[in-house]
Amino acid sequence: MFAQIGLSDPTGGFFVLLAWAVMAALGLTLCVMGVIRLVRPAASRGKALLLIVAGLVLASPALWLALVLFI
Repeated sequence: MFAQIGLSDPTGGFFVLLAWAVMAALGLTLCVMGVIRLVRPAASRGKALLLIVAGLVLASPALWLALVLFI
């Protein structure tokens, strides 16, 4: 509902899309960090998988919406 309100105004829509772009970039960065940590032999697999899952949630608007709605 908030995204629809933000997208109805051109200025608000720009800021909503900018916020989604920042979240996607942060999510992809976390995914890459998790994969690098997963490949390294001395790193913890649990923390690497946690980084990957957190990155996927941030990068995907559908997963982010599900997280906000159901948790």
